[in-house]
Amino acid sequence: MNDSFSEPATPPVSPPPDPQQSSTITTEAEQKEKKRDAKRGFLIHLIIYVLVIAGLTYLDYGRSTEGEGHWVQWPAAGWGIGVFFHGLGLFLGSRKK
Repeated sequence: MNDSFSEPATPPVSPPPDPQQSSTITTEAEQKEKKRDAKRGFLIHLIIYVLVIAGLTYLDYGRSTEGEGHWVQWPAAGWGIGVFFHGLGLFLGSRKK
């Protein structure tokens, strides 16, 4: 046998979760991080909404000829409802405790 050859170390195995301990218990730091991530997600959603609707408004009004029917209000209203409820769920839903 070659003395320089050694078996690879096995990684440590974590114990199985304790069924008596609830997996939903989180620390205060984890809760703050989740809130921060949720707020960041809403802000990204809102920014993308504003940029896309601005672009669609430019396409609808800025490049159309006189007398044509405008359509930008429909995607703005539909998506706007989604953004509104996203924010409502974030800011009113976080008051539960």
